[in-house]
Amino acid sequence: MNFFQADLILWIFFPCQHIEIEFTKWDRFSRNAGDAYQMINLLQKNGINPQAIEQPLDMAIPENKLMLAIYLASPEVENDRRALNVFYGMRKAKDLPEIPL
Repeated sequence: MNFFQADLILWIFFPCQHIEIEFTKWDRFSRNAGDAYQMINLLQKNGINPQAIEQPLDMAIPENKLMLAIYLASPEVENDRRALNVFYGMRKAKDLPEIPL
């Protein structure tokens, strides 16, 4: 989700009551946990409740905050792992001899 979409900016600056943003999963909300927490706090301050359809969480329950942390951290770990795999793959390909066609 792009956090700078026009509708979202309007909701932030002109808050209404009981708006809910829905998306499929928490890993689709953001690929960065720190940015996601910051955006969730900003939305909740303005009366907007972010909610995943496939992974619904009630933020009033303390245990659900732990689940949210896991949901938001896993895509960042996947991105970091993918970046390392690409880095090592490029290094390995660079060291291999060229094959003439």
